[in-house]
Amino acid sequence: MKKLFLILIIFVASLSINASNGDSNVEYHTNGVIKSKVIKHEKFFEVIKYYETGTVQENQFFDLNKNKTGCWVRYSESGSLSGEASFKNNKKDGDWKVYNDKSQMIFYIKYKNGKRETISTWNERFGALRLSPLVEFSN
Repeated sequence: MKKLFLILIIFVASLSINASNGDSNVEYHTNGVIKSKVIKHEKFFEVIKYYETGTVQENQFFDLNKNKTGCWVRYSESGSLSGEASFKNNKKDGDWKVYNDKSQMIFYIKYKNGKRETISTWNERFGALRLSPLVEFSN
């Protein structure tokens, strides 16, 4: 039990050191579980958000000018993949995918420079994606 307590103290102390050296910033939920962590890499920032249970909620990426960039990934509280989004220069760009609780893709949206190009939806009857007409809805 003493070893476990000592390991816990060392772990918490190492998080505090990392949070104060400027390379990462950690925020906590009221229950003490990490809420978010910002990690500075050489050419980008990585933000990892967590549910109160400690499960990863989302991975986000920003360039050094704080513009959204790269592939963002979102998970359900149970840990299954629930969505993927792609950004370039702070605009939606590339593949966006939304998954149901069975990890089946239910929406696929293609963006180019912030504009929707195609939308595909899951067809339960045929078990496949089908191209849908572009329907206007808010971004």
